[in-house]
Amino acid sequence: MRSLRLFVSLGSLHPTFTSPSASVWFSFFPRQHALSVVLSREVAFCVLITSSGSAPLVFGVSAIVACAYHEPPPFARLPHSPKDTKGSEAHHGSVLHRVLLKLFENATFPPRQTSSPLFIAVAPPPPSEHSTMILNFSSLAELYVYTTCVLLGVSMLMPLNALTSAPAYMLDYYKYATRDPNAVPNSPLFWNNILTFYNAASVVTQALVGPTVLTPWARKLSLSFRFFMALTLMMLEVFVILVIPAGGVSQVGAIVAFFIVTIAAGVGKSYLEATCYALVGTMPPKFMSAIMFGCGFSGVISSTLQCIIKVSMEDTYDSVLRQAYLYFSLALGFMTVALGMALSLRFNSYAQEHVGEFRAIKRANDAAKGLVAEEMNNTVSNSNQRQPFTDCPTENGNEIYGHLVDDEAERRRLKAEGAVGSDELSDCDEVRAVDHQDGDISSDSNADDRNLTTSEQLQRTRAWPVVTFIWPLMVACFCNFFVSLLILPSLMIPVDRWDKWFATIAILLYNCGDATGRWLSSVKLLWPSRVVLLIGIACRFTFIPLTFLCIFKYIPGHEAPYVFFALLGLTNGFFGAMSMVLGPIDTRLRTEGQRVMAGQLMGVALLAGASLSATLAMVIVPFLP
Repeated sequence: MRSLRLFVSLGSLHPTFTSPSASVWFSFFPRQHALSVVLSREVAFCVLITSSGSAPLVFGVSAIVACAYHEPPPFARLPHSPKDTKGSEAHHGSVLHRVLLKLFENATFPPRQTSSPLFIAVAPPPPSEHSTMILNFSSLAELYVYTTCVLLGVSMLMPLNALTSAPAYMLDYYKYATRDPNAVPNSPLFWNNILTFYNAASVVTQALVGPTVLTPWARKLSLSFRFFMALTLMMLEVFVILVIPAGGVSQVGAIVAFFIVTIAAGVGKSYLEATCYALVGTMPPKFMSAIMFGCGFSGVISSTLQCIIKVSMEDTYDSVLRQAYLYFSLALGFMTVALGMALSLRFNSYAQEHVGEFRAIKRANDAAKGLVAEEMNNTVSNSNQRQPFTDCPTENGNEIYGHLVDDEAERRRLKAEGAVGSDELSDCDEVRAVDHQDGDISSDSNADDRNLTTSEQLQRTRAWPVVTFIWPLMVACFCNFFVSLLILPSLMIPVDRWDKWFATIAILLYNCGDATGRWLSSVKLLWPSRVVLLIGIACRFTFIPLTFLCIFKYIPGHEAPYVFFALLGLTNGFFGAMSMVLGPIDTRLRTEGQRVMAGQLMGVALLAGASLSATLAMVIVPFLP
């Protein structure tokens, strides 16, 4: 009797498979005479041949491909339901040949008077018309991941939106910090432009720290740790700004504390952005759109809450302070929920399927709990879970390595090595389907990195080859956010510093437009080409002179600025989200590591544009009325 273990990937076996991530593991066990097939997500097909000679049991059969390999492997596509396996047993070929021929009478593989191994591959069952869909999501797990992405996007800009949406509190912060309603600013330039200095300190810090996510030591950090560190630092900023008025400090002390927590939060935000983009880099594009929509929706939440609080409460010293306590506490609540959901993704089945780190955690837990035996319907007690070696679909170039092992000879060898009783075969006895592709951009592009954690994927992926593919999108992202963050909030407030509602309404309109644009990026019908995207972003530079015309009253009133800022937000949301979405899904990115790297590089481009605009705004603002 011969033993064979096959280790292959559906996507690399046949081009008609629509799910390249579906992997299979075949095991032929001589004692039980059993053949079982396990998909990576569910048991789609299982054949059990008992030693008593009874009819084989077939479970969950969908589309089946039967293959015999010796030369280039022939394929045979069978109906969704196999024929009845009852009937006379075939009398030619090996036991395995006879079993397969009996099960699949219409298969076109040739019968052989040899022990050349056969294997079958089973495609995932096609979605039924009655499949359960929840808001266009295939499962509650997928919906949970999507909601988490939205909340992470909300948290990403929550500190910035919290401060910019409450200008009355921040512009008079020196009064609240010193607990003196009649305090006089010791530095009018700083306090009158505190949001500009805040934006500059935060964004420049992000630009300086952001590229460190590409360093070897940063790539070793797990996603969970990065989420915890980043969100904790950002929550610390909101908390400190909120509690300083409770204790009372000098204006100098308030300025020092303000910059310390701003820089710390800038570090956190840079890592949160990179981690979010790395998280969704290997997921479908709608999850990147969810992150981007959350960023825009964060501003809508902040501005709406500020307007409600401002209308419902008096505009006095004590009232504004109470508004700040309520407002910033809600911001902390949003960020706490987002942190909890992000840390719980390791237990989510959809995240485990698409994210390397969570997939590795699940694999380790399954191995520890012995779930492989349950998946194999208890056909063998000493089996170990296997993972696909490659999942890249290709029509040609597959090479299959391996050999059949004689059980008796193997037992004698194991006995000589002192491993009597072990039915486990060594790694060299595995048969792997290896996908060789032309035009690889890195030395590791042929290796399947689905068995690696996200940090390991990043460590083995070079950044420059990815840059050569997505640099137009990086330029688009840079220019888009340069224009937006040059105007918001540094050039928006000077349009009318004395109207207590202008800045609040203008920022609300910008945030509503931004959220709408980001949501529109999820509609594939509206997706532009790269050329159209670059042209649209170039046209956005016209908002800069229009804003200056409003500041110097060449365009009087509030109506025109409101329209300009709403359009600024709309175009920022759509074009910015599209550049971020299109980067990681570039068809030339072949591995998960490259897509994760692309997500991080897009984040670096965003931070670079934001930091340059913030630095330029600091130079411009002192000369404005």
